[in-house]
Amino acid sequence: MKYAKIALLVYDITKQESYDNLKNWYNEFKNKNYSVEFIGIIANKSDLYEESVINKEEGENYAKSINALFFETSAMDYESVAAVFEGLAKKYVEKKDKEDRKREEDEQKKIKLEPSKHKEEKEKDQNYEKGASIRRSNIF
Repeated sequence: MKYAKIALLVYDITKQESYDNLKNWYNEFKNKNYSVEFIGIIANKSDLYEESVINKEEGENYAKSINALFFETSAMDYESVAAVFEGLAKKYVEKKDKEDRKREEDEQKKIKLEPSKHKEEKEKDQNYEKGASIRRSNIF
């Protein structure tokens, strides 16, 4: 877990204890300074909505409060489980693309600064060469 980039915290919507434990898991991540970049809060057993003790809004609000993505799933429904992984992967790739663009922009700024520095050095070299040729002409 120490080097994980994405964490999935799953709770059973039919059990309050499961939801409470989810909060404990999050606090453990936070307290141990794990390098997790994205957290997915997953409300499982959405097929048992009638038996739910934690409503969707409560799960969504908690996810927002910790800057996590929220998903509802059912192990009975492959589509909703796949959506979790697709959603988190998409967000992770978007973040990495944004970081790459920023890094490229920073490199471009750095490159733009270097020519003026190079120009100054070139002028110094040319002045040195002029001085050297003057000194040589005085010798002969």
